[in-house]
Amino acid sequence: MTSRPIVSVIVPCFNQGHFLNACLESVARSTNQPHEVLVINDGSTARPTLNALNRLRPAAAHQIVRLVNQANAGLPGARNSGLDVAAGCYVKFLDADDMLIPGSLDIQVQHLEQARASNPTQPLRTAVSLGGYRTFDDSSGAYGRPEDQANWAKGFTFARMANEWERGLSVPIH
Repeated sequence: MTSRPIVSVIVPCFNQGHFLNACLESVARSTNQPHEVLVINDGSTARPTLNALNRLRPAAAHQIVRLVNQANAGLPGARNSGLDVAAGCYVKFLDADDMLIPGSLDIQVQHLEQARASNPTQPLRTAVSLGGYRTFDDSSGAYGRPEDQANWAKGFTFARMANEWERGLSVPIH
């Protein structure tokens, strides 16, 4: 891949190597654009994770995978290490045990680009891009029902998010 990645996906990993292949594959399916995945080995000690980290490979031709090794610094430290080396136009935080919905990064980038185009003099931080999620039960290997993203996001504005923030609205880092 010769062009600058559109997105840098930062994936902290502490002894969660058994999730990495599925995570990388989901990122590859989430966008057709050049992107990089920065796997931050946050001081993993488990042999299976160390083996998985040594076997990291891109899941698609449009994906670059880079491994950053560091002493354990916790999630904030791992995310900051990823930010230090990220080359993408945008950044997405994704935990090692999470997966993205196919096409989701393309949609989020489209929303951010539209926000930038409609307000070129405003900082991009005013844009909000939302997505859906599914839960996964490790013990059974079953996924929960996907939320009805279209209905949930209908009418969702920054003002609504700010109003509901203190009333139990859950917005994970990624």
